[in-house]
Amino acid sequence: MSIFVIRHRSLNRKNGSGLSALTTEREAGITDSNEPEKPPEIIELLEGIHEENERISELYAREKECVKALSKLLKDLMITLNTSLVLSKEVLERKGLDASQIYINGDSEVNIVLRDGQVKTMKLEEMSPASVLSILTALMPSLRKAIATNRTDIGDRVNIFDKIINELRRSISSS
Repeated sequence: MSIFVIRHRSLNRKNGSGLSALTTEREAGITDSNEPEKPPEIIELLEGIHEENERISELYAREKECVKALSKLLKDLMITLNTSLVLSKEVLERKGLDASQIYINGDSEVNIVLRDGQVKTMKLEEMSPASVLSILTALMPSLRKAIATNRTDIGDRVNIFDKIINELRRSISSS
């Protein structure tokens, strides 16, 4: 296979010629070889870029699935707890938001209450994965506290029910 590269070079104007000459690789003494060409380094680099790009695409897809799953699980948990959770003030400061409060409701929606009173609502699963991670990290202490409070409340009710049941049984057995 012969590759011709045409080079343009101006002739020396001192000899009076204003013409230009074209030179090919053959004319320059570069001959075609019958040896198979090894792929240039750029092809290997491009193949590596392609492979990495495919991996990134797979990871993006998996990341999106994770955000969707986390959003659904959080929604289910928030419905069970029947609560909305307020995110800490540090989230506001870190994000540089001009907001007075951020909370997540039972529909797994993030509500941002701006200082002027406007409320902006975004579904957690539609937010960027980095924002979701930031919100979940800030939310975990409040979520843990809400679960502990819920467990305590249920435990207290169960204890009262047990006492009522025992008293009623005693009343029935004594009659």
